[in-house]
This record gives sequence, structure tokens and C-alpha cells, in this order.
Amino acid sequence: MDIKKQIIALLLFMSIIIILQFHLPLPIITKSNVKSILARYTDEKVDEINYNFKDNIYKFVRKDGSEVYYKLADKTIIDSKIAGDLIETDGFLKDYDLEMPKDIYIFPSIDRDNFEKLYYKAYVSGIKNPNIDSEEESREKAIEIAKAVIEKLSLEYNLTSIQLVYGDLYTLYALVYDSKKPIDTERLDKHLKEIPQNQWTKDYILWKSENVE
Repeated sequence: MDIKKQIIALLLFMSIIIILQFHLPLPIITKSNVKSILARYTDEKVDEINYNFKDNIYKFVRKDGSEVYYKLADKTIIDSKIAGDLIETDGFLKDYDLEMPKDIYIFPSIDRDNFEKLYYKAYVSGIKNPNIDSEEESREKAIEIAKAVIEKLSLEYNLTSIQLVYGDLYTLYALVYDSKKPIDTERLDKHLKEIPQNQWTKDYILWKSENVE
């Protein structure tokens, strides 16, 4: 499996885990409807598509071997021929004293009714703030930093969705915002969830233990 397919598989898996954790609805659509949508998009005859229950997606393989996915969760198409962007985070939020992941991944999906329309989603995993250790400051600062990330990315992309994981010395958060319109940064609090301690990542637990005095 090449790196592009690995990234797509990872992002699809992350999406369905988030959907299940946040109890988001899984829309119903018939297999024949999906075939029709993918046939229009690929301009090929679609006889066979494979359903992946874990990721809640259908996959179609073109004649040239490239893959096209239909995501049931948000009714969009992912095309393996359309690559996303990796953004290096060195100096990304220079006004904050943060430990950033090496890269932010920006991934495009395609509107099922208008194939010229792209939606961009940012995957930001592992922002760590070693300067916050109290409940009083924690959530407010998480929202502030998420807003800063979104505003910076939106300067270059029509960003409509984001999955962001942020931790400080108090707790760990996940921000999940899925939309087909520009992100409303004034409504981030509604989409920010504190991750239960029994679901903390090993990486975060280790980082926290090394930084708490």
C-alpha cells in the first residue's frame, strides 16, 4: 500500500471513530444510489462497489486501478487521484508556546452533487500546551488555540471541517467540526469535547507524566 492510500485509510478510520464517539448519525443510502453517484463522477460503468463497515464507506476501483470512495457520513467523495496537503508546523503558531505535531494534513473531499466543489478538512493531531495545568484556564485556552489554527489555515483554504486533538497538563480535548460551510469560530465550544481519562492516548499520558511537577 502506497503512502497516499495509507493516509486515506487512516483518515477514513479516524472519521468513523469520531462519529461513533460523538454519537453522530449515520445517514441511510442505497447501494444502487451510491453506484449511480460514482458512475457520474468517474464516467465509468460501476458494476461492483465494496462496502467497508468499519469506515462506513463504499469503494470503487477504476479501470486504471485508482480508487474512489463514497463517504456515507457526510455524503462526499474522496478520490485517490486528488492529493491533500501536508503543512509543516515549524513557526505555525509562533505567538504561542506550544508543542506542535510535525505536520497538519489538509484533505479535500468532493461534493456529490457538484463535482467542481471541494470541501477542505484539517486533521491536527497532538497539539500540546505545557503552560496550562488548571481546570479554570484549560477549556478557554483550548478554544483560543483551535480558533487560531482555523483562522490561519483559512487564509489559504476554504476550510469547512476540522478534527483537532489538543492536550494540556490538565486534560485532553477533541474538537470535531464537520460542515460544508466555512467554520464558525464563535461556535467552537459546542464542538469541543473533553476526552475521558480511560481514552487518553499513550503519547499524551507519557507527555503529561514527564511535564507535571
